[in-house]
Amino acid sequence: MEKNEISETSFHKKLFRVFHKLWAVSKKFFVLFLDFLFPREDESLLLSIITPEHFLSRVSKSDSPQALFDYKDPLVRALIWHIKYKGDHKVVELGSKLLHDALYEEVAERIQFGGGKKALLIPIPAHKKRIAKRGFNQTTLLLKGLLALENKLYELDESVVVRIKETGTQSSMKRRVDRLKATQGVFSLKNKAVLKGRVVIVIDDVLTTGATLAEMQKVLKEGKPGYILTLALAH
Repeated sequence: MEKNEISETSFHKKLFRVFHKLWAVSKKFFVLFLDFLFPREDESLLLSIITPEHFLSRVSKSDSPQALFDYKDPLVRALIWHIKYKGDHKVVELGSKLLHDALYEEVAERIQFGGGKKALLIPIPAHKKRIAKRGFNQTTLLLKGLLALENKLYELDESVVVRIKETGTQSSMKRRVDRLKATQGVFSLKNKAVLKGRVVIVIDDVLTTGATLAEMQKVLKEGKPGYILTLALAH
């Protein structure tokens, strides 16, 4: 290689390092700008542009091993509301990224030691009346977001479990015993064969008593999966 070529290569490397440092500094200023532009009382505006890293730095973590964040945190509540009632694409994408980052290492490891088949994503089925009212199932949206992020790791199946009866919302039931009773027998397993030996992932938006996830686990175990992993965004 000639001296001119070496010099040019060295210049490009220096230029790249300078650009990289400038980018790192600019990201910090961008985060400060976001905090100024969208203070904590305007969480709904912030969610459309916030990064997962910035979100994590602002919110409270859940004390439950089955959930990522504390639902009492205003930004977390805004995240859930925009996913659950609006199906907002950008906010769903953020939720899926947060779930993916939390799940990736464990899922990859279990797949590696469990035969290599993709993890099976199974949404918590919503009753047809609720789908008709909202137009979507929020857990399905989150799982589709996971699949879009890593289709080599996940496989989505919406037909494995169906909801056979409608229940009231968990938040409308004040007593824990009522919440537990309401979820009993609401799901039915339609395809046992696809579950056998597989890593199965069930995602919920909010964990209240844990009754919904527990009922899903109970039904899924009939198909003898290798492992069932459950996780909610908030508790």
